[in-house]
Amino acid sequence: MSSNEAVLDYNKVALKVAVLTHVLTPHRLPLIQNVARQFTKLRVFVSSPYDEPHKFSLAKGEVDVVIQKSINWAHRFRNRHGYRDVSYINLPYDTWQQLGEFAPDVIISTECGARSVLSTLYRMAHPDVTLIVWAHVTEHTEVARGKLRHAVRRWILKHTDAVFVNGRSGDSYIRSLGFEGQIFTVPYTIDSGLFTRESYSPSSDVRRLLFTGQLIERKGLLPFCMVLSHWCAEHPDKRVIFRIVGDGTEHAALQAVRTPENLDLELLEGTAQEGLSQHYEQADIYVFPSLGDEWGVVVNEAMIAGLPVLGSICSGATDELVVEGETGWLFSPWDVRDMSRALDRSLGATPETLVAMSNNAKKMIAQIAPPRVAATVVEAIARTSKTSAFESAAVSLTESEELTS
Repeated sequence: MSSNEAVLDYNKVALKVAVLTHVLTPHRLPLIQNVARQFTKLRVFVSSPYDEPHKFSLAKGEVDVVIQKSINWAHRFRNRHGYRDVSYINLPYDTWQQLGEFAPDVIISTECGARSVLSTLYRMAHPDVTLIVWAHVTEHTEVARGKLRHAVRRWILKHTDAVFVNGRSGDSYIRSLGFEGQIFTVPYTIDSGLFTRESYSPSSDVRRLLFTGQLIERKGLLPFCMVLSHWCAEHPDKRVIFRIVGDGTEHAALQAVRTPENLDLELLEGTAQEGLSQHYEQADIYVFPSLGDEWGVVVNEAMIAGLPVLGSICSGATDELVVEGETGWLFSPWDVRDMSRALDRSLGATPETLVAMSNNAKKMIAQIAPPRVAATVVEAIARTSKTSAFESAAVSLTESEELTS
C-alpha cells in the first residue's frame, strides 16, 4: 500500500464534528481533509488566521473553517532547562456561542488550555456530546508546568471521553494526571508530495548535514554546532557540510561559531515549505538537536525525503520515529559526550549503511501517512460517539493498526 492510499471506506457518517485549534496549518490540513470526508459535517474553529512562530497563514483547502473571536498574546519566559522560549496563548471567548450555533455531536479540542476549558463546560451542559482532547504534550515539555495548570488539566480530563496524543511520552503524561479513559495515538502527519526524493546516493568523501526551521534557543543548534566543530577538529580526515536553513534570534550566534577547515557551516534564510525540497535532496543526514519539542514536523519531512535523522531525545518526533541504528541516531542534548558518540556513529556510517537507513526511514514515515492517521481519528470517534450513526454507516478501517491504549 502506498503512503497516500486511503485506508477508510468513505461511507458518510451522519455526525457533526467540531475541531477547535489555534490555527489550521498546511501541515495539519491533509489529515483534517481526510477526516472531514468521513462525516456529513466537520467544521474547524481557529483562534487565529496566522501561526506566528512558523510564519504560516491559515490553510483552508476543502475544509469548513471559522475564525473565532479570540484574545491572543505571546508569553516569553525562561524554561527550567535554561533556554529562553515563547508560548502563544489563545482565549477564544466566543467558543460557547460558536458551539451552540453549530450543535456538534463530537468536539475535538486541541491542547489543554482555555479552549478546552470552554469546550469542557459546553460538554457538561450537553452530556450527549462527545469530547476528545487533542493533547500536544510530552513528559519532557510538561516537566516545568505548575500545580494550577496540572489541576486544570485533571479537571478537563475528568469530563473527557478520550484523548489524542502524539506518542508514548504523551500517553504516559496523560496517565500521570489520573486519566483512565481511552487514549489514541494521533501523531503529526503530512502529505508526502512536497518532499519525496527519487534517489539517495551519499558520497564517501563528504557528509552533508541539514537543519530546517526556527533558529531559536529551543532548537539546540548552538550547542550542537559547538560539539560538531570540536568533533570535526578531532577528525580532520572527515569532511562535513552543515546547512542550516531558517530565521530566528540565534542567527548571529551561529554565524560566529568558529569551525575547523573540514567543517563548513552554511546559513541560509527561508523556511517556506515549497522551497525546502531542494535542500532535502542535497542532504545525507537530517539533524534535529531540539531541547524540547512536543513533535517536530521537520522530522516527517526529512524521512519522506529518505534522510536518516540524527536527533535529540527531547523531541516527540524523534522519540516515535527514530530507531537507533535503523532510521537514525539518538542523543541527549544535555550530554556533550553522548552527542559526540552519536556523531561518531552517524558520521562514521558507510554510504551503504546510510542507503539502508534511508529506505528504513521512508518505510517508517509511510506508516503515519494522513489516511492512516485519519483512520485512527475516525476509529476514536466511532468508539466514543454517543449516537448510533456509525451502526448504519458500516465504516471499515481496512488497514489501520491498533493505536489505542
